Amino acid sequence: MRFSKRNGCNAPKAILPKESQPQLATLATHPPISSDWLHEIKYDGYRLMCHINKSIKLMTRGQKDWTDKFQPLIQDIKLLNIQNTILDGEIVALDKNKLSNFQQLQNNLHDRNTQHLVYYVFDILYYNGYDLRDLPLIERKKILKSIFPNKNKLSIQYSDHIIGDGEKVFKKACQLSYEGIISKKIDSPYLQKRTKNWLKIKCMHRQEFIVCGVTKPKGKRSGFGSLILGYYDHNKNLHYAGLVGTGFNRDSLKEITTLLKNSHFHKSPFPPSINISNLSSWVKPTLVVEVEFKEWTKEGVLRHPSFKGVRSDKSASKVTREKADNASKAIKNATISITNPEKLLYPEAGITKASLAEYFQDISPRMLPYIINRPLSILRCPDGVNENCFYQKHLHKNNDLKALYSIQIKEKSKTENYIYIKDLKGLLQLIQMGVLEIHPWGCHVDNIEKPDSIIFDLDPGPDVEWKNVVKCAFVVKKELEALNLRSFVKTTGGKGLHIVVPIQRRYTWSDIINFSKVFVQYLSKKYPTKYIDNMSKAKRIGKIYIDYLRNHRGSTIVAPYSTRASSKAPISVPLSWDELSTRVKSDQYNVKNISKYLNKTDNPWTDYHKIKQTLPSLK
Repeated sequence: MRFSKRNGCNAPKAILPKESQPQLATLATHPPISSDWLHEIKYDGYRLMCHINKSIKLMTRGQKDWTDKFQPLIQDIKLLNIQNTILDGEIVALDKNKLSNFQQLQNNLHDRNTQHLVYYVFDILYYNGYDLRDLPLIERKKILKSIFPNKNKLSIQYSDHIIGDGEKVFKKACQLSYEGIISKKIDSPYLQKRTKNWLKIKCMHRQEFIVCGVTKPKGKRSGFGSLILGYYDHNKNLHYAGLVGTGFNRDSLKEITTLLKNSHFHKSPFPPSINISNLSSWVKPTLVVEVEFKEWTKEGVLRHPSFKGVRSDKSASKVTREKADNASKAIKNATISITNPEKLLYPEAGITKASLAEYFQDISPRMLPYIINRPLSILRCPDGVNENCFYQKHLHKNNDLKALYSIQIKEKSKTENYIYIKDLKGLLQLIQMGVLEIHPWGCHVDNIEKPDSIIFDLDPGPDVEWKNVVKCAFVVKKELEALNLRSFVKTTGGKGLHIVVPIQRRYTWSDIINFSKVFVQYLSKKYPTKYIDNMSKAKRIGKIYIDYLRNHRGSTIVAPYSTRASSKAPISVPLSWDELSTRVKSDQYNVKNISKYLNKTDNPWTDYHKIKQTLPSLK
């Protein structure tokens, strides 16, 4: 394939870097179900990055050069006839059933036997001098596949995939005795770190552990009885994980005994409460092994562990306990059935009901604190964004949706049941109902009459440039700071900005509407040619309407991270004040591109719920 800007490539030319870090997958309990994901076999081998320039180098994820171990593979790579390229894949040994076998791979490397080794390539970072990392995964894989026509007998192979049907793919992989699958977002860029764009779903629990000691051998076994296992937490404290005494053969017993020969340690690396019977010796915590096990016990040790191999490609300092990401659990695990998962709710953007549910599931750790246990107004579009949308705030008396709750709120002449949710299950129930926008009240259900925030909605006239909206936001921020009030900013997903001020729950709705009204009147008088406190569209020409009416009892704004009912599925996204600029448009982030932003950005509103501010006195 001749690769250039002429044939549709938007990738930039780039010099090949000397080092490259692999993208890593997050452990999940279940595969995604929508067609926005593709699924690959999870191989049981060593991860290798292949650098092809003037020479060919094979590098482990720990930046060890393993080129000399795979000379026959180097010869096959040369047959691909490519230059200035970086490939990402896994080297495996295939057993008689054509399954990858890690123990066999280790034996082959020990014996320098490369006859049954295959390098499966599943991604490409650079190709012929072009940097492909920002291209969508599905485009990178098309380019990668074009490199491998009619080369089935080579020891380097293209790793294929299946789009959609994640549950079926995972079930079949387990039936065929594979380790599991890797699920990847088809539109995601290549990010050289661990992300949620790639998920690993295992048929059995399996991970690396550090050897911290050995027990005495019993019977005819030589060397040792069991390995004493540990792992680090994020504070670099070593934790006990149990013993593994099965899965070894004569060669692996001999290999590990040799590796530990000069590694004896004088004391236990664990707390005194960890008492190991039949202890032979403690060892320096440097050797890493891979272990398969059924589950973790309540005591935090492995149940039914089995040794799988030594991991000489990984550093002990990087070994931590893997935990499945809660936000990536299957939708059905939240006990909410998503019917018609492939229904297009955003036809222009190609976003289905299932992919929207997965977005909200993924964003739920950030979003839920702003919407749970609050009365909600919701915009429902059951047939998609272009068809018969309607607002709903009351929960019908005959409601049988167990994930939705109701609170009685007194209106002018009657009392109505308002909707609220408590958890992820409730959020997914809203998506099942075709909800595209979520608008929470500025209070909690335990005390409707005590709001906890003040809202300023910057709504520009049709002829106002975006740069002036950004300037207005910073003016509001500065004026609030003069009153000792800290504020937070987010895009609306439309054409403006929301500025939110968290406050203590000690004021009435009348208090905050009076404060916000006086504050905005002050701004309109101080900047009469720029800002207005009147909602009249005729008077808004050339000005920005600073809307304070959202602070009335029962008024709402769209929630942080909620989608909007607009064709490209824009999202209302919290920003840090440092991020806000003319380069960031109000509708810039949407369901398709938000993951790239989230993967490179810390939560900008981390302190929001920690702030307890009081209102100043305004005259």
